[in-house]
This record gives sequence, C-alpha cells and structure tokens, in this order.
Amino acid sequence: MKQTRTVTRIPFRLIAIFGLSFGVLLHAEDPNKQLKENSPFLPEGHGKKTEPAKPVVTNGPVAKQLEFRGLMKLGGQYSFSLFDKRSNKGYWLKQGKSEDGIRIDSYDSKGMSVMVNFNGRSERLTLISASDAPMNVTVNRPSSKPTASNANKKPVIPPGLNTQNNSNGSTNKRVIPRRRVILPKK
Repeated sequence: MKQTRTVTRIPFRLIAIFGLSFGVLLHAEDPNKQLKENSPFLPEGHGKKTEPAKPVVTNGPVAKQLEFRGLMKLGGQYSFSLFDKRSNKGYWLKQGKSEDGIRIDSYDSKGMSVMVNFNGRSERLTLISASDAPMNVTVNRPSSKPTASNANKKPVIPPGLNTQNNSNGSTNKRVIPRRRVILPKK
C-alpha cells in the first residue's frame, strides 16, 4: 500500500510542477523586448504605431484655383502663402485674416494642410511638395514662311562690322586683337 501512495503522489507532483512552470513561462516577459522598450538610445515614441494620414481630397473647385505653396512662423504666428492660378497673384495670409475673398480658417501641422474659405466655399488644401523633375523648356520657333514685313527689312549690321570704304579707298576689315598669354614662372 505504501507503493501506491508514492506512485500516485509522484505524478501529481510532476503535473503540479509542469503546470506551474508552464504558467510562469507564459507570463514571463522577453528580456530583449524589455530592453527595446526602455532603451535610452531610441528616440521618444519609437515603436508606437501611428495612424497613417488620411488622404485629403483636393480636387474641388477651390483647389483648382488656389495652391497652398508655403508657410512661415514669425513671432509665434503662422503666415501662409497661397497662389491664385486664375489671377496669377500670390497672397501671404495669417489665420483668420481675409483678402480678396480668401480666408484661412485652420491649419493642420501634421497633415501640412490648411482649411481655406474662398468666396463662401471651404476646402482643405495640402502643401505643394517640391519635385526633382526638370521643368519643360518651350522654344519659340521662327515661322518658315517669311512675312511681307520681314522680307522688306535689311539685316542690321553691328557698328564694328561695317565694311564700307574709307576716305582713302581701302576697305576696313575687322581686326581681331591678339591675346597675349603670360605663363607663370617655374
């Protein structure tokens, strides 16, 4: 009878030890995780998930006419640069101030956008980002057909290139002055 007691106690003890150790393992924290969270070398807010910025729809009538080009903070107060594409005019406005029917109601520093009220319509405009792409170059090509006014004109000769005869009868040719090169001493 003694053997049955020890046999039943050993599995009970083993089950209790395994159960407790399994519970401790589940609740134990990874030391590397703790080090990553409390590291003095990481910037503040590292590892915290931030919400992605919601895309701002800027295809309304105000966005087609106005561009948010820049901002400046001077003396704790923001000034915003807006450009009117139709009138080809730029404005520097402070929040709440109005000029030519344009007023800035609010500014979102995280989204780099302003809420603009333009002639009674409110819309959010985002800051235009600079691009590395080169600008298109437009070239005015002369027309291939000469016009009547161009056909009657004589070409203009610069004053130094006149090849008319002098009073002594010789023709003047333009003389190109010679350039003297002075080499450094060795």
